[in-house]
Amino acid sequence: MVRDSSPKVKIEGPYDTDETLNDFEFELITTDDFSASASTNTRRESIFGRDDDEAILAPVSGQRSSRIAGTTSFSAMDRYFDTNDLKSSVRTYLRRLESLVLPSQGLGWKVTDEVRNKSYDPTTDRGFLISDMTWQHSASNPNSIEWDVEFEQADGVQDGITPEDYITRRGMQDVGRDRVVVDGVEIEFAEVDTRRIERSININSNDLIHQSEEEEGDSPVLGVIETGMETEVTFNGTVFVPDSFESTIQSFDTELHGKEADLYDELSGTIWTGTITSSSSTINAGEPANRFDFSIDLEVGDVVTG
Repeated sequence: MVRDSSPKVKIEGPYDTDETLNDFEFELITTDDFSASASTNTRRESIFGRDDDEAILAPVSGQRSSRIAGTTSFSAMDRYFDTNDLKSSVRTYLRRLESLVLPSQGLGWKVTDEVRNKSYDPTTDRGFLISDMTWQHSASNPNSIEWDVEFEQADGVQDGITPEDYITRRGMQDVGRDRVVVDGVEIEFAEVDTRRIERSININSNDLIHQSEEEEGDSPVLGVIETGMETEVTFNGTVFVPDSFESTIQSFDTELHGKEADLYDELSGTIWTGTITSSSSTINAGEPANRFDFSIDLEVGDVVTG
């Protein structure tokens, strides 16, 4: 059975508050799941001495959200961009995924769902604000990435910015081997078993009011982005040091925290700069000498020290 790797969800925008559509379009390849969720505050009032079917329920407000998840092969990314450079195609796809979460998203994004044959347009209906994006690559499945994108169905009220600004600012470059560099201490990773990137913002949206006189029976829902961007990077893997093993693992254990750190991501062509929030090293008995497993979490940002 050949897996269908054709795009199923198209994202355009975001729309500015004057309803101008930014010239950015991105299709999510090999969408495994497109889940739509809805919740309602029933304002239940149970009656003393009465059974459940006699309770009074007032379903007056609620929220709607969606999550799209999938696994995309490198070859599908290469076909999508129609290039002869697989590395460039993979990096471009990852960068465009990351750019979907922006600190300001205008009225919201236009989302076309071919699975449900439905389009969500902020200018005619209610669009989406994107609150979270995660992609992950695993050495056990080296030629694909897993990803998911989370949406809040709401009308944005802040000015929009183009995703191209993020793509240009972040850039893509050959950064050499995967490694971490902190205050002159450089530790190279023999293998990164998993790498995970998450970009998120906090969106505060008021509840939709059911049974109103608005179109489709729901009131407008306003979504306000209340925080700046937050990006967390997680690497898990192995360090192999033929020489100076003891000093390397000691540096890893004691020198990484409290300073600015650069985490070099060869797959996406990125140097993630910030501070290490957690790290661990493990020496496994029975495995070859001069080797230890590691885990690093980095929070991206401008580090202030001293």
